[in-house]
This record gives sequence, structure tokens and C-alpha cells, in this order.
Amino acid sequence: MPAPRLLDQLREALRSRHYSRRTEQTYCLWVKRFIHFDHVRHPAEMAEPTREEVKAVLVNVARDKWIMASLMYGAGLRLMECLRLRVQDLDFARSGILVRDGKGAKDRMTMLPESLKAPLQDHLKKVGAIHQKDLADGWGRVQLPSALDRKYPNASADWRWQWVFPQENRWTNPETREQGRHHIDGSLVQKAMRDAVAPRTCSKAATISERSRNSWAIAMSERR
Repeated sequence: MPAPRLLDQLREALRSRHYSRRTEQTYCLWVKRFIHFDHVRHPAEMAEPTREEVKAVLVNVARDKWIMASLMYGAGLRLMECLRLRVQDLDFARSGILVRDGKGAKDRMTMLPESLKAPLQDHLKKVGAIHQKDLADGWGRVQLPSALDRKYPNASADWRWQWVFPQENRWTNPETREQGRHHIDGSLVQKAMRDAVAPRTCSKAATISERSRNSWAIAMSERR
């Protein structure tokens, strides 16, 4: 009995994970485009060169943006899902990441790559020091999802609810003079990726948009 065709295998895998039909159609479309772009080769034959290409780009990304770009690629996060991560969403013991209010307004768990644990822990030490200084200055509060700030008045200053990737400078409310930090702006990550790709002789136009890991790789290799 012949093995199922590639797209049939993809559809079966997506349906077993209860993805919507619209998502299934989108994934199949991208896979077909990727295969035809690479001269109708089976993905199993081109996984390694694509992986090496991604590494070659990531090595040129600035350190803080490198963690974000690597996390999106390694954990399959969309840009905003990465930017909106809270400290408590990272489960180092179980190698998991809780993605809150992701696609379809649903929470989901995804993998935390082993290779990113140490860099992330070092990053969080620096973020923790910034948070402690903000608290000492009388601020250190972040916006909470839903109505949690009313239900738990002190939670917004809790370390567990802080952004994993906070913006560099505190914002100031012009009316109340209250100060705080939002997560980093997504355009800064996208610019870092463009700058990382620019020196490469292949001249590829790479961007990180609202795509998962596979689409991120496609976006990087599709335009020559």
C-alpha cells in the first residue's frame, strides 16, 4: 500500500490536533508554495540547508533581539505572542511556554527549547534588576489581562506578571504622571531581523510577522 502523499499527511496531522479548516488550508498553501519555490523537492530533502540558513541569519541579530527571534523560531511563536510573554509563562522545569490568548483567542502550551534556557535565565536576571529599580522608584506595575488588576490590586507589581521583554524606557502618563513599562515594540524586532539579513550575500528579504516557525523560514527564503 503506497504511503500517503505529503499534503494528505499534513492534513491528517493538523486534524488530529484539532486545527481549524482555515488554518489547514493556509498551512497547505504555504507548504505547496515552499515546495514549488525549491524546485518541487520534498521537504525531507531540504530541512538541513533551511536550518543552517536560519542559524546564519540569527548569528547577526543583536543579543536581546536574538533571544526573541530564536524563541519565535524554536518555539513556533508569532511575533505578538513572543512580545506578550510574562515571566510566569516560562516553565523551565517542564520545558514549556504558556501562550496566552493566542490565535483564536485560546491559550496553548508549546515547547521551550533546551538551548534557550540559559540565555533566557540570564536575560531574566537583568529584567529582574530593572523591575526592582522600578519598584524602588515607586513604579514597577504592568497592565494585567482582563480585570485581574481590580480583582488582585497588587498583582501588577508582582514579578511573575512582568513582561519577559520590557521596553527600555518607562512611559509616563501625561495626566497622572504615573510611570510604567510596556513590552518592547515589535517593529524593533523586525528591524533587527532586516539588519541581520542585509549583510548576507544572498540578499534575502527576511521579516518576522504574525507567522509561526515554518512560515518564518518561508518568509526568509521566499524572496531572492
